[in-house]
Amino acid sequence: MNGSFIEKVLRNPMKALDYIRLVIKGYYYKLKYFIIGKNVEIGKKFLVRSKLSIRGPGRVKIGDNVYIDGTSHTVTPWTTTKEAEIIIGNNVFLNGSRFSCAKRIEIGNDCIIADCRILDTDFHSINPARRNDPDFVNSAPVTIGKNVWIALGCVIMPGVKIGDNSTISAQSVVYGHVPEYSVYGGNPARLIKKVPRDSE
Repeated sequence: MNGSFIEKVLRNPMKALDYIRLVIKGYYYKLKYFIIGKNVEIGKKFLVRSKLSIRGPGRVKIGDNVYIDGTSHTVTPWTTTKEAEIIIGNNVFLNGSRFSCAKRIEIGNDCIIADCRILDTDFHSINPARRNDPDFVNSAPVTIGKNVWIALGCVIMPGVKIGDNSTISAQSVVYGHVPEYSVYGGNPARLIKKVPRDSE
């Protein structure tokens, strides 16, 4: 340890203790899913506060420097088929985020994903006579670009693509394509404003 690190710890020991707890919880979940033989890959510097639940027969890949906060709601990267893949990039913050994946959900680097739902399947058909027939259920991959912020209470529906550097405002339901450098909101979500490209 270098002197500056020790000085930081001495200045704020409670913050240092909290960080140590996050690290320990991260190692706990890495070990847990390794032991039970899940198809889960977790990168370096994995931090977890409160609860994380990974379920299902599919694959879950979590990148480096990912922070999971399951305080408001357990973070749930759940898969429903063997073919399903949930890919979470580097430097991502998941705060109560819930996933249901039958095909593929991909989140790019540097994203902030709040307590919301991301679904790549409808689970049921709108055809009353075929409600539970998988051949009539809409499923399509979801792709979320880099540096995207999805705020509290949003629902991201099957087939959605969200471009880099975009924001989805709270309580929005997203059905279609969101261009990069955009702010979308509402139900259905619509363009609120464009973000200047020189704001980086």
